[in-house]
Formats: sequence, structure tokens, C-alpha cells
Amino acid sequence: MRKWSPFDQTDYAVHWSGAKASVYAWDKSAASSDITSSGLNPKRCEVLPETFIRTPLKIGFRLVKAIDGYEGQHWRNGQIRASRWWNDIPKPRDVQLFLRGAGASFDASNPQYQTVENPDFLEAPWTADTRSVNDIWSLLQTERIAAIAATVVAVPFLYFIGQIVALSVSVGGAQAEMDELSGTNQAVRAERSSALSNLDAVESYLTFERYPSQFEIIVAASEILEDKGITISEWIYDNGSLELGIESMSVLDSTYYIEEFEKAPMFANVRGSSGVQQQSLRLNITVLPKEWPVQ
Repeated sequence: MRKWSPFDQTDYAVHWSGAKASVYAWDKSAASSDITSSGLNPKRCEVLPETFIRTPLKIGFRLVKAIDGYEGQHWRNGQIRASRWWNDIPKPRDVQLFLRGAGASFDASNPQYQTVENPDFLEAPWTADTRSVNDIWSLLQTERIAAIAATVVAVPFLYFIGQIVALSVSVGGAQAEMDELSGTNQAVRAERSSALSNLDAVESYLTFERYPSQFEIIVAASEILEDKGITISEWIYDNGSLELGIESMSVLDSTYYIEEFEKAPMFANVRGSSGVQQQSLRLNITVLPKEWPVQ
């Protein structure tokens, strides 16, 4: 995220969905300045993307009238997969380019691409179930709630101090039991040693993974792209399906790279779409399963 963000000081919000995350980042200094100018304390305020506090979408595209400007959103399985902001209502061509970059299809006859929606604001962010402990603690940044929290924490703390005396009395007995257990679990340690001796056999079974490892896939892709002045800008892999984004200072020939990846024995069904000025290219590639020798 730090490499992606253009700000000197960056703050961000994340919503996880399985192994994927939607990330919004903003200029922390500018946000703090706006909060201060409104007469509030930045340390007692939580900044959230507007998208996280408006009714979410399950799947598809929508154009939202934001507090400022317009936001194009591409949703999949209840997660926002791509977002694009415009100052004015975007033209169909702009929406098409946005959806192409998000890996989604575009139907120019569909009226939803020019229909502006205004989802309801929620009383709490719909991402609240995935917030971290730090996010929860940020809700306790007022004197009253912090004092209540401190009291709640202090009660069990005082209780445990009272238990120290009782625990110290039982230490001697616990030590004797530990000595007895040390002799009893000798058989368990012997079984563990036996299990470790079979580790080589276990690892040999693990080699029967259907698809190549991501390391093997990256090596194969790098061999095709090496010495061409190309940077990999996006890498999304899921069980035999690879979405690869590449960028270059010069124009990229999509046909050439589709053919090059098709020649590689590891890849098939390669499809590609060029970006603005054809200096970026997105490839959708099928990774073929491994072929194991019959024994």
C-alpha cells in the first residue's frame, strides 16, 4: 500500500473478504487539517471512506452520487473490487475503460452505466465486522468511554493480584506434578520422533498438488517478459486462473504477448486487453495442471 499511495503521510481503511481486500487510502495530513478546521480533535475522530457507510451492493456496477463528485463501483460477491471517482457524470467510454481495467464486461446498451444512484447512509459502517482491535480502540477515544473502559480493565486486574498468593502456594505441588508428567509423556515423545522420521514420505505425497506453485508460475512468466523493459503491475492467481497486468514505457503489442504466453507449456487460453495509450496490458491466463507420471 505504501508503494501505491502518492502521499507523504498515508492513512487507509481496509475491508477483507476471504483472501482479498478492498483498500482506500488518503492524505493523512490533509484529513487531519480538515478535521481541525472543523473544530474537532483528529485523535478522537475516525476517518472512513464514504463507500463503507453507504448501503453496499452484492454484484455488478453502479454509479453513485457521492458527497463530492461521482464514484463508479464494481462489486463482486459483496466486495467492492474497483472504484473510480469523477468530478462530473462520466461518459459511457469512461465507464467502459474503468470496467475493462476491473476485468468486467461492458454492454453499451445497458442503461445502468448512465443511471446515477444515491444509496442510503448507514448508522454504522457495513465493514464493522472485519475491523481490527485498533479500530475498536479508536471508538474509546473520549474521556467518558475511556474511563469506563479503564474501570472494566482494572476490576479483573485487581482480582488477579488477589490470586497471586493462592497461586504461589500451589507452585510447589504443580512442580511435583510436572516431574511426574515428564516421565509419563516419554512414550509421546517417542511417537513424535517416529512421526518426524516419516516426514520425507509425507512430503512426497504433498508433491501431488494439481497446479504448479505460484513460484513456478512467476518464474515461467518472468522468462517470457525478461529483457523487455516490462514491469508487472498486477498479479492475481486463484486455482489455475491468473490475471496479469504489465506496464511498459513503450507501446505493448497485445497479440505478441498473447502468442508468447500461449507457446509456454504451462499456459493456455490467453486473452488480453490494452490500456490507455497501449502502454499497459491486462492478460487473463489459464494455468494448466501438472502432468504426473503414472507409477
